[in-house]
Amino acid sequence: MLIMRRLPSLNALRAFEAAARHLSFSDAAEELHVTQSAVSRHIKGLEEYLGFPLFRRLHRAISLTDRGAALLPDLSVSFDRLADAVASVMEERRELRIKTPPTFAIRWMIPRLSEFQELHPDIDVRITTGENADFRREEFDAAIYCDRTPPAGLVSDHILTEVLTPVCSRDYLERHPLSSPADLAGHVLIHPTPSREDWRDWLERTGYQQTIETTDGLAFSTLEMAVSAAMRGLGVAIADYGFVKPDLENGNLVMPLDIQLTSCFNYFFVCPEQSAKRPLVTQFRQWLVEASSSERAEMEAFRKHFGTSAY
Repeated sequence: MLIMRRLPSLNALRAFEAAARHLSFSDAAEELHVTQSAVSRHIKGLEEYLGFPLFRRLHRAISLTDRGAALLPDLSVSFDRLADAVASVMEERRELRIKTPPTFAIRWMIPRLSEFQELHPDIDVRITTGENADFRREEFDAAIYCDRTPPAGLVSDHILTEVLTPVCSRDYLERHPLSSPADLAGHVLIHPTPSREDWRDWLERTGYQQTIETTDGLAFSTLEMAVSAAMRGLGVAIADYGFVKPDLENGNLVMPLDIQLTSCFNYFFVCPEQSAKRPLVTQFRQWLVEASSSERAEMEAFRKHFGTSAY
């Protein structure tokens, strides 16, 4: 026998669930990528369908009616089950979508990705580079965040801590001797960010910010570009030790000053709670944490020995 389910509009139910969860039409609109007026229309239509109000409209605020409060928990659970069902079907694709900062992808993840592929040859990893992911607007399973602290509301694991140290090419150092931070006054400083904050912080903590100008030099938008410039003898770059360690070991770069300072910036693996339940995400997350464990221990040793930046 054919069963006809009498249900209101799915979009209206989604609008109500989001607005009830946030207690805000504007936040619900942002989450659903629609206008606030669209959320309001959907909820009004749902209230007309049900025959009773779901919200109390207050001055610059909303609150749930008793019936609205009773509807929310079951509706949220139902949407979670729908998401789980879709995720279960998606497992058949065996595709994992990751967003990461460009330098982390180039200098850390890609060199190690073969290890993950050997462990899980059936998982297709799709990497996109860019700024920190916005899971409300972008369709990624997980991401690498670079920030002082992990973002609220997401599952997270600490992967690495940034450690700053000056680097240059061996040829450059032979042509431009450098034996103490004071000597940097006569060198071209290479900045990995337009803000130039990395050199500024490092010089402040070594006591030379007042004597060395940081507004000059070459400024780039990524560490990869700054390191490339340093390898070509254009000056002295301030770099993340963990990312340039292979180049130091093979001689492409040298550390003219043996001073490494941990900053307050960290790299985190993050994903929505719903994504964390997917076996693909769990497997990648476990591998990432294990693959970075030795480097975290090394960075912790730096932190204890040299201290941590507070910029």
